[in-house]
Amino acid sequence: MGDVVRHYGEPFADSSAVPTLCLAKMTRQHVTVALSGDAADETFAGYTRYQTARLAHLHDALPAGLRAAYRGATHTIARVAAPHVAGFFEHFPDGEAVRYPYIMCQFTPEQKSALYLPAMRDAMTGATTERFHRVLSENPRGSALGRLIDLDWETYLVDDINVKVDIASMAHGLEVRCPFLDTDVVEFAARLPSRLLMRQRGKYLLRRALADLIPKPILARRKRGFGLPLRRWMKQDLRAMTRDVLLDRTAQNRELFDPRAVERLLGDVGSGYTTPDRVWTLLILELWFREYVDGPLPQRVAEGARTQ
Repeated sequence: MGDVVRHYGEPFADSSAVPTLCLAKMTRQHVTVALSGDAADETFAGYTRYQTARLAHLHDALPAGLRAAYRGATHTIARVAAPHVAGFFEHFPDGEAVRYPYIMCQFTPEQKSALYLPAMRDAMTGATTERFHRVLSENPRGSALGRLIDLDWETYLVDDINVKVDIASMAHGLEVRCPFLDTDVVEFAARLPSRLLMRQRGKYLLRRALADLIPKPILARRKRGFGLPLRRWMKQDLRAMTRDVLLDRTAQNRELFDPRAVERLLGDVGSGYTTPDRVWTLLILELWFREYVDGPLPQRVAEGARTQ
């Protein structure tokens, strides 16, 4: 965890940075250059969230008189089957820029408001929604899925995935090449109709193209993220450390988050679907503060200034 904070130099809370650092270290023991499959999900519509988003796109295509009934039915199902994204269904009428963060971001606006102390709450700007709206409104793609893919290209891919892999690989002297970022591949995929990108599952055309090269069990298996066992860590392995860091006086003196809300979040870590990720986000932020704001870095800068 300390390596993540030090290598990334910013509060980078994508937990998959940890296994990515480990994988880069192991890979470098054998080769100096490696290939990555990054950007395949964005280019060929592989994320399961695109399937969820299609429900909203269907809502948008319905006659106005049918939309309310459709929203009610999908929201009722979501409360039972996927309560962690119920907010996405509640915001169907508000457009893609408002609803998409509810399945993309660790914290919803309502969760942020409940977590923040008044000064932080007053500083909320809606910058994420504004950025999403700008990117979507400027996009010329004809399909809703295509515009969503391009949104991920301009936000999630460049701000998260590429940063994660670049820093993790270079931390161990490994060079990573990403064939799915090739201009010809991306431009080809951008010209494809949505039905060739996604059917019942994502990356439809890619699966068809590789059917004779990849074993069928791999082609057919469900999508799996590159994640950590955060729920177990937060309940067991890292429980004491996490509570000590997030609830001690150092963290509280920053006057960013309501300690009672943090306490509730820690208490819910065993139940809420996204709660472990939100706790991890707060933990990385606090450790970043201690490393780069409170800790060694300011001291090194000051000592360097005195020697000049």
